[in-house]
Amino acid sequence: MQENVYRRNLPSSSNYIHNLLVTTLAETGILGFLAIILLLLNFLSKDLYNLFKEKSDLKNAVIISFWTLMLFSLFNPHMIIRFYVLFWLYRIIIERLRVQESNKRYKVSKIA
Repeated sequence: MQENVYRRNLPSSSNYIHNLLVTTLAETGILGFLAIILLLLNFLSKDLYNLFKEKSDLKNAVIISFWTLMLFSLFNPHMIIRFYVLFWLYRIIIERLRVQESNKRYKVSKIA
């Protein structure tokens, strides 16, 4: 009887793999895993270019925040809606800042 009481009080994260990539591989298979890897490599290449070539403090701060969240989630993948919201929110902000800077560089006017 005592054993069941202790098992009930275990945190829910003890039942899951503590690695985002391994979890993705287990849940989606090779194709889903490769899609996530390609997406992250695409983000990484763009972000490394922005960090070293362009001098935008706000964009660099958001990029560092995004990759900090990503590295944290690799080993603590508590998949809740807040992670997904922050993941895509950071990417939207980064892409929006990238578009604004390219518009300034090429002086693209807004079409009303």
